Parts: sequence; structure tokens; C-alpha cells
Amino acid sequence: MTAGSVPAKLSATIDGVAQIISCSRRTDLPALHGRWLIERLRAGYCDIVNPFNATQVERVSLQRADVDAIVFWTRWPRPLQPFLDQITDRCGPPLWLVTITGYPRPLDPRTPPWQRAVGELQELARDCGSRPIHWRYDPIVVSSLTPIAFHEENFGRIAQSLVGVTGVCHISFVDVDYRKTARRLAELAGQGVRVENVDLEQQRALGRRLAAIGASAGIDVVTCCESELFNRPVGCIDLSWVRAVTGNNNVEASPRPTRPGCLCAASKDIGAYDTCSFGCVYCYATRSDQAGREGRRRVDVTAATMLPRR
Repeated sequence: MTAGSVPAKLSATIDGVAQIISCSRRTDLPALHGRWLIERLRAGYCDIVNPFNATQVERVSLQRADVDAIVFWTRWPRPLQPFLDQITDRCGPPLWLVTITGYPRPLDPRTPPWQRAVGELQELARDCGSRPIHWRYDPIVVSSLTPIAFHEENFGRIAQSLVGVTGVCHISFVDVDYRKTARRLAELAGQGVRVENVDLEQQRALGRRLAAIGASAGIDVVTCCESELFNRPVGCIDLSWVRAVTGNNNVEASPRPTRPGCLCAASKDIGAYDTCSFGCVYCYATRSDQAGREGRRRVDVTAATMLPRR
């Protein structure tokens, strides 16, 4: 499909699988682009541009009959809470993957403080219960600022504050194979922050300790792309979770990996790269902090696509 063209029919399936809307691995859509999303839900559709070929544009239906589930990835759910009824009417009850890491500012320059994020998540759980909410302590960055001991203490502190709020936590270790991530982590050296190379055995040992800490808080610690860490790997977008939250046991979606080892069910991501202004130094979805901040400002909330205006 070329840019600007519209498919003759908006289908409830994509390549024969269920349509799960992902918002978004590419940007923090709930925290930063809620107004755009609400405008698209009211319009009943959005367009997504292939990030590797800008001439390919696909229209995605956001009509209730065409959406099996909507999944939000965010560090701050609060901006969308006033619109939960509208979102549920359009897409069914949303699922939430909420990242709370409690990292120091050199790693997370503008992320909401973890105490504030926990408070927002507690409020969200009062509105929708704990089942739709999964916590992400992700990615794990072992550094001179955040050594192994930091993660054990930090994870335990956050886990205890989330007792009754969620029953699942997803973890993974930072992937430096992404060039954007490697470059930005290397820049930390100039600030006197050393990122540690953690081998598989060290990852497994920390993973086991975090799993034990999580269990004491009633939280099951799982992983998606690093199945070698645990006996029970679980996709971030897990089909059994989708069915439980939506109440629709007929939802079918084959696994569609987004990177090696990924176990997530197939979904349509409607976000755009280079539109997040949180500035996390380990981010793979922005070329640079400046690109993310400028891209966010250039998103047209009235446009069908989130792609920043040139």
C-alpha cells in the first residue's frame, strides 16, 4: 500500500490472526500522546507508516468490532485514566504493561519518580482491578550506579509497594546489540558511569533472586525474550492474559516475535519511533534524546498517523 491510499475494507483480522492493538513499543503513547489516541479512537481508525519504508502506509481499524484487545505500554498511565470509559467502549477493557524501575536520573532523566508511578498504578488498580496490570522492571541495567545489590534492594522496595496491585512482573536485561542503545550507553562513560557486562550465569543468579523477592510479594517474575533465565517464560502480550482480561476465550493470535526469543502474540503497533521525550539512555526507540523531544513536539494530534511532521 502506498502513502495516502486507503484499503477497500477494514478487516477484523490481520493476516488471519486476531487484531490486538499495541500502544506502544515505539513510544510512551499513554503518557505523552493520549490526545492523539483519543482523537483516533473517535475517528475509528489510524494509519501506521512502515518505519523502514515511509511509502508503505497501512490503515488500522479501531472500531469495536475490529479490535480484540488494546495493550498499553507506559511509565505513567495517569493521562489516560479520565478516558478509560471511552477506551473500553471502543476497544474493550485495556491491558497495561507499566514500567517502574526507580533508576537514578543519569539513566532515566525525565521518568516520573517511582513513588509517583506506584501511586498512579495503585489508583489504576482501584479502577480496573489487578488482573489487567503487569509491572515491567525492564530493562535491567547493571552499572556503577545500579550494581547487582542495588537491583535486589530496589526491586524489593517497589515489589512491596505493589502488593495487591499486580501479580506479574516482566524482567529482561538491557540489549546492547541495538546500535542506538550501545551508543547512548557508551556516552555515560563521559559522565563517569560505567555499564557492567553481566554474563548469563550472573543474569540467572539475579533473576532467581528477583523471582524469590517477587514471590514474597505475591508477584510472579517472568521473562519474554530471555527464556534461559526461567522455567516458565511468558510473552509480554500473552494470549491467556488477553483472554482473561477481555473475557473472550475465542481470541486467537499466533506468536509473532519482535526480536529473537520473543513470545508475544501478534499485534499491531500504532506508535512511531522518535516521539518519546523521557530520554532513557538505554532506549532503542529513539535515535537521541533530542530526536525524541523534537519528534514529540512535531506529532500532529489531528493526523491519522503519529509520524512526526517534517
